[in-house]
Amino acid sequence: MTRLILWRHGQTEWNSSGRMQGQTDIALDATGRAQAAAAAEVLARLEPSRIVASDLRRAFDTASYLGERTGLPVASDKRLRERGFGEWEAMRRVEVAEKYPDSWALWMAGKPLTGHGIESWDEVGTRMLSALLDAVEGAEGVVVVTGHGGSIRRGIDLLLAAQGFEGRFDVLGNCHWADLRLSKGEWRISGYNVAA
Repeated sequence: MTRLILWRHGQTEWNSSGRMQGQTDIALDATGRAQAAAAAEVLARLEPSRIVASDLRRAFDTASYLGERTGLPVASDKRLRERGFGEWEAMRRVEVAEKYPDSWALWMAGKPLTGHGIESWDEVGTRMLSALLDAVEGAEGVVVVTGHGGSIRRGIDLLLAAQGFEGRFDVLGNCHWADLRLSKGEWRISGYNVAA
């Protein structure tokens, strides 16, 4: 049985200040590094056979804590990046809401949003699904994929769409993970928003 752990990166200063990170390459802060170290201790006990991470340093550095504990290399895949937020990147959520109230209302309601250079959910889904399927291809046992809250959620949506779960998951907390298992050709979720 293949087991897929989808692990969100640890906290960054932009997370704690409410900034839209998107694909801006922000490092973990001290809290994020501590979160990653604690979570890596727990995840190492699962004895993963493969670790793959987004190439953005907040995700790659999070995964590196697990790599150090297991002796496994961390492969990077830019398809695992967060959704691109275009002109909203680096803005605080409150600033976006004030400057673009109509677009923000659509965003908060989970409605399709065009403009502002924001990557569509379809684009995110296409790259995430292919990256996740490639990550587990030929793997045995546990595969840990480290990425970002929004893009992980979209990947889970598509892996579980056949089971009717699309659109039903909240964003993972920093350094939390989802636990999925492939059984008889279907992905099933065993845990969500799990933490160390």
